[in-house]
Amino acid sequence: MVTATRATANRLVPGRVYFVEVDGSAYELDEEQVRLFRDVIAHASSDCRMMTTAEMARLLRVSPKTVGCILDSGVIPFKRDSRTGQRTVMADDVLRFKRESERRRRSALENMRDAAEEIGMYDTPDEYIPFRTR
Repeated sequence: MVTATRATANRLVPGRVYFVEVDGSAYELDEEQVRLFRDVIAHASSDCRMMTTAEMARLLRVSPKTVGCILDSGVIPFKRDSRTGQRTVMADDVLRFKRESERRRRSALENMRDAAEEIGMYDTPDEYIPFRTR
């Protein structure tokens, strides 16, 4: 178990890392504790990061109206501010939705490609393939 040494805020040594509480109590942290604090803060900030619908629209490259439809469908949970009516979503939920959507899109494209190959669409002679004039 790692323990921190208690000090008062007015007796801090420059160059050392401390955790300071609201009441002024300070705890000197060793390297392991600093690493743990950084990991916890990084994890908490990524897990709890909230996004507005506008941020979600930019990330997904869709219109705000489409974001509204996605949220109304219940696919992604959201919270609504009672004063403003603005909806916010957890970033992790949006990223999960984006990954799943991309996976479904890739799978559908592969299925279409396989079906086209199966019925011989790739065997079309060159003279039947339209070309661009511009």
